Amino acid sequence: MSGDGRGRDVNAIVNRGSWRLVYGAALVVLLMLGLLAFVVNVSSTVQQAIRAFGSLLFYGLLIRLGIWALFTALEWIIPAAGPRKPFRGYWLNFKVTLLDSFAGTFFGSVIGASVATLGSRLGLGLIDLRFSAEHNIGALILATLLSTFVFDFFFYWFHRFQHESPILWQEHKLHHMDEQLCAFYRQSWLESLLQGTATGVPIALLFKLNPTQGAIVGYVIFAWIVSYHSNIRLHLGWASVLLNCPQVHRIHHSRVHEHHDQNYAAFFPVWDVLFGTYHHPGRDEYPLTGVHDEQEVKSLREAATLPFREWRNMFRKWRASRRGSAPNLAGTEGAPKPVNGPKSPIEVQVESGKRYWWCACGLSKTQPFCDGSHKGTPFSPMQYQAKETGTKWFCICKQTKTPPFCDCTHYEF
Repeated sequence: MSGDGRGRDVNAIVNRGSWRLVYGAALVVLLMLGLLAFVVNVSSTVQQAIRAFGSLLFYGLLIRLGIWALFTALEWIIPAAGPRKPFRGYWLNFKVTLLDSFAGTFFGSVIGASVATLGSRLGLGLIDLRFSAEHNIGALILATLLSTFVFDFFFYWFHRFQHESPILWQEHKLHHMDEQLCAFYRQSWLESLLQGTATGVPIALLFKLNPTQGAIVGYVIFAWIVSYHSNIRLHLGWASVLLNCPQVHRIHHSRVHEHHDQNYAAFFPVWDVLFGTYHHPGRDEYPLTGVHDEQEVKSLREAATLPFREWRNMFRKWRASRRGSAPNLAGTEGAPKPVNGPKSPIEVQVESGKRYWWCACGLSKTQPFCDGSHKGTPFSPMQYQAKETGTKWFCICKQTKTPPFCDCTHYEF
């Protein structure tokens, strides 16, 4: 099953630029609400945050270490879905993930205390899901599932926006650059601040949860996230539509072109099905992971500063474009020449909003798109994101002056 039928119809109806604007505005509003919640009563918020941070840092870290250890052991017991990570890679991911855990605990404490302060003043929480003596364990489980299901809706759109927004992608791509997934699912230390605000604030506006429930939901979410990032070969068949698992999420991290921008949901793939981004994996579909044309980080410092370095580069490119300078594209005078391919361009049906990686080296066996064969050459694939659904003619002679599209240069030779 893939994102066909009704899901793709919904996706086609929603103009990409419009939903970016809407969700971008929503994200800004949520960030402003988070800031407002913090400044309502700074002294009280800070005191609550400090208390929460102290307890969460100690007990929370112990629980997280236990969860990591469990799934790391399972990675060596259950057959692997892909290449196993060497010890050096595990050690780097552990350090990056530990930094993210400290940052997440801090930001989570501040966001939680801020929202609690604002909620107590404004009476927020439209639905009361607080567990009490009158409720049994079944009610607690139901409340946890409901709050997690709604959380996943907000996560889906935030996660999707991370992939569609060039600015947010620079922060998020560290998570995707990992070519050997494992239980230590490294991500930028800024992730907790952005994601926590974008998902935590609306959940607090909608639900009343007591601290015990909040902790249970938090650790259930964490364990679930660790599980589906683990290098485990597990096929759930039709149940993959209902619950996220390592194979479904591996599609999201895939290097394969057809898998790009698929399977955004954290827990319930029904959101992907509904919004046309679900890819149902075949029984033996376990693709390689990573990001084309990205240099792997080699230290904690590189990982921690990656978003800022990439934002700096984006600013420099923007400033250069404003001054009228242009990048040196392969195929221009003085640049290395790609391998000539067949003359005739290839017709491709592109989908609005979808990203495509055009082969610039001429070596790919999946023309006109990249298959990673450019490694070791001076060439890099070119990303193209379709603005509308329709037919495009992609150049495969690699001599076009308007990459990635054909400009009829192939008629000259």
